[in-house]
Amino acid sequence: MFLHPPFETKNTEKIVSFLKTQSFATLVTVDKASAPVVSHLPVNLSSQNESEYGKVITHLARGNPHFSALQDNKEILVIFLSDNKYISSSWFENKKSAPTQAFTAVHVYGKAKIVTNEGHLKKMEL
Repeated sequence: MFLHPPFETKNTEKIVSFLKTQSFATLVTVDKASAPVVSHLPVNLSSQNESEYGKVITHLARGNPHFSALQDNKEILVIFLSDNKYISSSWFENKKSAPTQAFTAVHVYGKAKIVTNEGHLKKMEL
């Protein structure tokens, strides 16, 4: 993802605060033929006890192509994206500037852990 330096943040508190406001995200993996597999899923962010940012928790059907892709233990990408707002170039001092969009996007990379044990699922902290 291209990040224009003035808009990039590495502030953990801001990132985690944004992630906690999101209830839906996009999961991206690749299948065995290296083709992208994408699902839009409900998500929760767990507490930060186990990592700096916490864990992304979601659920999906066993029939979802991601179920088998996640079993391969390859790196995954979860994209969190806020609503967006149009910013007219007429708002800028330099009227020849291009219009743009205001939004927040966070890309979370990691490996998935599939949990199917009902007892373990009930113990998971959200």
